[in-house]
Amino acid sequence: MKQWTILSTVAAVALAAGFSASAQTTVSETLFNEDGTVYDQQPPTTTTPINGGAGLSILSGFGNTGISAGSAGGNYLYGLGTMQYTVTGAGTYDFIVFIDDEADLANGFVNDYGFVSGTLPSYLSWEIGNPIPVGNNAANSSPGNDLLDDTPGGSTDIAFALGFDFTLGANETATIDVALTSSAPEAASFVLGQGNGDDPDYFSGTLNITPNTPPVSTPDNGATWLILTMGLAGLAGMMRFERGFSRNNG
Repeated sequence: MKQWTILSTVAAVALAAGFSASAQTTVSETLFNEDGTVYDQQPPTTTTPINGGAGLSILSGFGNTGISAGSAGGNYLYGLGTMQYTVTGAGTYDFIVFIDDEADLANGFVNDYGFVSGTLPSYLSWEIGNPIPVGNNAANSSPGNDLLDDTPGGSTDIAFALGFDFTLGANETATIDVALTSSAPEAASFVLGQGNGDDPDYFSGTLNITPNTPPVSTPDNGATWLILTMGLAGLAGMMRFERGFSRNNG
């Protein structure tokens, strides 16, 4: 099916949203670029359909059962779902997630149109377009190099990519939530979309950076030292008593 010349890294993460569409949404390829390490699956139809490294987890959807596209060729994964990517530790990070989905496979995979909605956050870059160039850009992006902000015109085969660039302190954790849904999610300020003669799909992602919670220690206000001192004093008294008792009975 669609082949890429060079692969790279991406990953990503999850956004809670309901998804049910009358159109048959399917996924033919996923790619994650995690600071230059690439995880690419085409088609993602194994028991664990999507792999994006240790930090990625599938929260919902993206069923494990692949379907045959019939005359369209290839195998596809039942689409729509949410995923989440987390990373901890000081440093600058670059995480990209690419999804080649079909908003309505029954209507053909070359009848798609793409659209963009909302305000782009400073940490996010994006691209919509033909799966081959979009996938190559996602796979070959390095930290600091953003994806192209490009939306195609007319009907063609469409794929999505979102790139997250951010910096963490020593005691911070980043959580990236990524969703492919049949309705625009309220939690995302920026959304990519794909339609194909029926209900469109929405691709979105959010980044949250939070401080790590240090372990809670309960102060004893000197109680431990008090008990230890009392114990030592009692032990010394017992030793003096035993020495006196020995002399009196010697």
